[in-house]
Amino acid sequence: MVHTPDKKNTLLCFTQSNGAWIQNFHTSAAVPQGNGKVFMYITDKVTSIYPNRSRSGPILMLMQNGTGIYENGVHIHTSYLRSDSGRWELFDAFFWEEQARLEFEDGSFDFLITIDQDHDEFHTFTGTFDRDLRTMDFSSIPRTLKQAPELMDVTETAVSVRSIP
Repeated sequence: MVHTPDKKNTLLCFTQSNGAWIQNFHTSAAVPQGNGKVFMYITDKVTSIYPNRSRSGPILMLMQNGTGIYENGVHIHTSYLRSDSGRWELFDAFFWEEQARLEFEDGSFDFLITIDQDHDEFHTFTGTFDRDLRTMDFSSIPRTLKQAPELMDVTETAVSVRSIP
């Protein structure tokens, strides 16, 4: 991760081949921009928004802190799972200000809204959208229910309310 002279946060991805590091791709479009500090880390397991479900890695996480009094808190969080074909695919996004959390699969995603301390509301959308870290645009990830069909070619197909365990 670098902050370029033109003030863009840019992710550089390298792979090792025959003992040498080769730049595989770079992207600014898939990385949060703005004044908050952006950082990344790689882990091997994360918990899902669904009870008793997790994802196993490698998993790349990109996060952006807030600014001012919120500079030590994560305001934006995206997670990418490395596929069998070697692509990093978006599977999770969280936006603190909007209290929105999304979990992506091929062809669908769930948009979670916290109703109260005991209940969450899940909205399921199906359609097409880019999850590939190399080509996706961070600004195409919806932060509100209204934005989902505006930013992506998707349709809402289900709504459910679940108790928080």
